[in-house]
Amino acid sequence: MRRQQFHLARLSEHLSPGSPALTMTFQALALRMHGAGGAGGQPMGLALILQYLMGKAAGLSFIDTYVVLGVGSGAMFFLSFLLKSNDPKSTEQPMGH
Repeated sequence: MRRQQFHLARLSEHLSPGSPALTMTFQALALRMHGAGGAGGQPMGLALILQYLMGKAAGLSFIDTYVVLGVGSGAMFFLSFLLKSNDPKSTEQPMGH
């Protein structure tokens, strides 16, 4: 959840109220929502933009999780070569208590 919040904050840094791309997208969404019978086109447009950003942030946080798991698995694989070898043919019998 924290990584999703981190990515959401990073993605929203690039949105500014004066951005032409954001303004055009917001106006197009507001018109589409208003034309589709929605009374509040602007709030619905903002909600769609936020939903899109949250989806992107969730995807990026899942990628982060898999990167951490991959690095951990790789480290365990290479660390396994440092373990004392187990020879099943040895003549020593473990002493049981």
